[in-house]
Amino acid sequence: MSGLSAFHPGGRTESFTTHNSPLSDDEVHAIAVDPTSGVVWVATASGLNRYDPFYVPPTQPVPRTLHVQVYPNPLLLTGLGATLRLRSDAPLVQGEVVDVTGRRVRRFGATASGQVFWDGRAEDGSLVEPGVYLIRAEAGGRQTITRLVLLR
Repeated sequence: MSGLSAFHPGGRTESFTTHNSPLSDDEVHAIAVDPTSGVVWVATASGLNRYDPFYVPPTQPVPRTLHVQVYPNPLLLTGLGATLRLRSDAPLVQGEVVDVTGRRVRRFGATASGQVFWDGRAEDGSLVEPGVYLIRAEAGGRQTITRLVLLR
């Protein structure tokens, strides 16, 4: 057998393989369902897998801190760019640079160091015009906005 298939009422079929699921091997030897909990046990050539149809992953905790520092500010557009320092206890910080009209100029995601380098370019690679830009950062439902001034 190659993987595992589930047949639902109404004719819908769902297939599980090592490519689209945590199944440890596509060679399935046995399947057992716990009638009390609904948990499905799948024995494969590589080991035993457990599937709980009622499992709900835990929600990410709301971060207590989210702070953005921009250095240097104001930034002289010489091609050196600016470093955005993102401090948060959230595992993932995302954001964008927008102009004063709210038009998105560039998106970013934080690195493991919590720093993002912005070279003063838009997403299409062109240099942005001098002016005031807003750095919006979001993590776990919290948002913060910091201002950045670009000079030539």
